[in-house]
Amino acid sequence: MNAKMSAMTAHKNNDFQRQFLKLAVRRLPHHILLAMASKRSNRGLTKLLNAYAVKTFLKHPGISLHYSDAEITTYKNSVKSTALWHGTGRYHHAEDDTKDVFTSIIANGGLKPAYDAYGIFSGGGEMHSISLTTLRIIARSYADMHGRGYKEPNRYGDALTWVSYYYGLFYTRLYTLNAFKVRRHWKQWHSLTHDENGDNTWGKKVNTSAQDVWDVFCLGSDIPGNYPILIGVKKIKSQVTLSAIFNECEVRTLEPILLNYISHFEVPASKITITKEILASHGCTLPVFAIELGETVASTQTFGALLGLSTR
Repeated sequence: MNAKMSAMTAHKNNDFQRQFLKLAVRRLPHHILLAMASKRSNRGLTKLLNAYAVKTFLKHPGISLHYSDAEITTYKNSVKSTALWHGTGRYHHAEDDTKDVFTSIIANGGLKPAYDAYGIFSGGGEMHSISLTTLRIIARSYADMHGRGYKEPNRYGDALTWVSYYYGLFYTRLYTLNAFKVRRHWKQWHSLTHDENGDNTWGKKVNTSAQDVWDVFCLGSDIPGNYPILIGVKKIKSQVTLSAIFNECEVRTLEPILLNYISHFEVPASKITITKEILASHGCTLPVFAIELGETVASTQTFGALLGLSTR
């Protein structure tokens, strides 16, 4: 996903950016150990590290909404076909107006590729693409920036916690194994992704106050009525070949993702009715679930499993 490159141009006085970097560095040893333990099938160490992460990193996450066994089973059965995830929201800033992103997706028959300058670092050059992830918890974090960011309620761990942990190891590899490529493309990438004030423009689509991309995982959106939307994707027609480091943490496609390739949508429980009305107005019958229901199911999985590091 596009947010990862922004830490390289953090504003010195940006407290949100410092929070991200501090968390990423502090939890890097745990991430490395968990990855190694999982790879070597060390069940004892994996279990210990998972328990420590939940207690220390997630602390005492609470989901106030409760769901029946039947609702949980229905959700699990529906998302079995989900291979990829995309986090978005109802609205984006668009020049002098606000764009209804979700309604556009449905009216256009699916997700459409958007301009992407970040491919320069991943081996693909500038492109029009759709960014996806194999991990629901990461896509959900991107969705939450359209709501209240890391203060979005009823979440199993907040957005900043998940993305700082997940991308910490990515940065370590980027600045070592990919250092030459970063230096070679830095100037071009910076000119394409920053405005005259030196602000990274990616996060401004949801909050005009954002200076660095990671801000929006804390700030959330400044668009009235905006809310997170999580999209499950069954498959894509083709996948962009990325460099090894990028390939481990994201998936990109250059082709549209049609509605028949989408498994379901997840929105806040309070937005299910309006979401179904939008779908119905365009003759779409895809399932809609509460994000909180997805979080309830996520809370039954181990920390490592949610990050693709282990199944235990």
